Amino acid sequence: MKLKKFATGVFATAAMAAALIFTGGTSVTAKAAVNTKSDIEIATRLHNYSRSASPIGSYLVDIGNGNMMRVQSDYDSSNIYVEYYDSQYNVTGVRQLAPELPIYGGFYSGSDAYYIVTGQKNEEESDTVECYRITKYDKNWNRIGSAGLYDCNTFLPFRAGCVRMTEADGYLFVRTSHQMYLSSDGLRHQANVTIQFDENKLVITDSYTDVMNSKYGYVSHSFNQFIKTEGNHLVAVDHGDAYPRSIVLTEYQTDFTNGQFISNMNYWKNPCKSTDLFEFTGEIGDNATGASVGGFEVTDSAYLVAANSINQEDTSDDRSRHDYRNVCIVGKSKRDGHTFVNWLTNLEGDLSATTPYLVKINDNKYLVMWSYQKRSVGAIDYTYIDADGSQISPVYTMNGMLSDCEPVYINDTVVWYTSDSDGNVTFYGVDSNGNALGSLNGLIYDGDNWVYYRNDNPDYGYTGLAANEYGWWYVSNGTIDFDYTGLAANEYGWWYVSNGTIDFSYTGMAANDYGWWYVSNGAIDFNYTGMAVNDYGWWYMTNGALDWNYTGMAANDYGWWYMTNGALDWNYTGMAVNDYGWWYMTNGALDWNYTGMAVNDYGWWYMTNGALDWNYTGMAVNDYGWWYMTNGALDRNYTGLAVNEYGWWYMTNGALDLTYNGTADNEYGTWNVVNGHVEV
Repeated sequence: MKLKKFATGVFATAAMAAALIFTGGTSVTAKAAVNTKSDIEIATRLHNYSRSASPIGSYLVDIGNGNMMRVQSDYDSSNIYVEYYDSQYNVTGVRQLAPELPIYGGFYSGSDAYYIVTGQKNEEESDTVECYRITKYDKNWNRIGSAGLYDCNTFLPFRAGCVRMTEADGYLFVRTSHQMYLSSDGLRHQANVTIQFDENKLVITDSYTDVMNSKYGYVSHSFNQFIKTEGNHLVAVDHGDAYPRSIVLTEYQTDFTNGQFISNMNYWKNPCKSTDLFEFTGEIGDNATGASVGGFEVTDSAYLVAANSINQEDTSDDRSRHDYRNVCIVGKSKRDGHTFVNWLTNLEGDLSATTPYLVKINDNKYLVMWSYQKRSVGAIDYTYIDADGSQISPVYTMNGMLSDCEPVYINDTVVWYTSDSDGNVTFYGVDSNGNALGSLNGLIYDGDNWVYYRNDNPDYGYTGLAANEYGWWYVSNGTIDFDYTGLAANEYGWWYVSNGTIDFSYTGMAANDYGWWYVSNGAIDFNYTGMAVNDYGWWYMTNGALDWNYTGMAANDYGWWYMTNGALDWNYTGMAVNDYGWWYMTNGALDWNYTGMAVNDYGWWYMTNGALDWNYTGMAVNDYGWWYMTNGALDRNYTGLAVNEYGWWYMTNGALDLTYNGTADNEYGTWNVVNGHVEV
């Protein structure tokens, strides 16, 4: 029996949840890898394959409030079991689903329903045999209905491949494999299969199972299959050994929202776009490619695939059996379309990496996990990459096992499980900081200093911020550095550290390798724009950063100032503008006492008490002479009489004209002018 009577016992190897334990001044972050006793007596399979994948039998689903649902097939038939857990990993319910078709394919948790794909062998190659069935259930596992695929060139479904699904716009998409009808060469070849299912009408609206080429999304043999949606298009990845012989990315150009992802394709206008992300050496159709594929993600900037591979430049016989495999991220940039390979390991000798997982943490952080075929049981390595596929952390090691349960991101922790045939279930996890459940992590006081631990061991390679019950601290080479003062970053932002601890009272400027920044209450304030001071002077900040490009006026508590290239310019005297108007600056400061003429790029102007006086009309003087101003501006069109405290004068084109002799009129009459001055 695979399922015994329902039980709820839970036995933890450590504390159930994160907690701080204080004993003799020691701060220990204790978390748990949890062992649970289940009535489902099925051993999970490994997440690893040498040549071809097989259907996934173990799933974990986040059902909210920290609760989880475990879906487990028995691999050998279509028997499927469901088990529920609360946030403390206590079993709260269990059930067995009624079988559908005899061969299990895969499970998918949709937005408002569950889906299971099953199939059956078609030995007679009959077009009336239901080779694939998609069954829909509500979230309480009530069967809603199903749809079957017939006449689909299928002898054996799921052959040498997997089943993966995704959904969008009311459609479920299935990417899997099949062994096809007998061909003219006397063989039954294998290839990929794609199915589109209307989730509301419960009908299959499109599928592709024929023999064709990559312009139709066809890959043969296809030893592993992945599928995603991007906008209204499908994107898929296959592990091919012949046509093509590569890890291949297929970008469908058709719009699937009308119910067809391929039947509406025009071969000459919008065929599938096929890209070899990683090519394999060897003969076409040689099943031994020396590689495996474990994860596929579509990011904002790239298509990323986690894989392992032997040295493909080695052309020796049977190289895939004897050579070690290394883990890599292969991908295609969305910016310019170039493909790339980023190696995460550099193994030699007897150590060989297993098929890796790729798990999304957020839009710019992904977890890559793998194990080793020839290392003692119980070791997992992992690291983080960004949306471009670049490694952004060291490689960490934890105790544990991977299984065919794809890790899921729940409550800031990547979680998965393993189980054995005696009903023992173990949950493992890695939080977003890379700390493994069931291990000592964080700052530990060893009697002399605070030491940074990761997964039970001092991490003397760690430099960065870490917290204990006393606050946040700066760690340098694994120990708190009480001499450090400056900026440091963690997942929450950039912070100001004073004597080794974050100083939440600090407001002012601080520098790091990227420049000078404005800190408010201990954190870089990316919303701050304005003046700030340090030991070197006053500076202008834009969005929290010193803005070397800024030239203009700025204010602080002491007044308005003129900045040149981001610095207060004590040498500047002249006009400057802000949102309130034009002003006169003397030695870098707004000069409220200045009344007179000033110049800018637009001409000469009249200033009253430091401000451009648009109401002033009359004579004004500068180093070059006397001039006539109209509405605050030098009026080069003015010719006539004007008055100042020294009398009436004759102006020509806005300038006092000491060469003028003759008569001139104003509102008071006609006057005799000698050498530009009115004779009275």
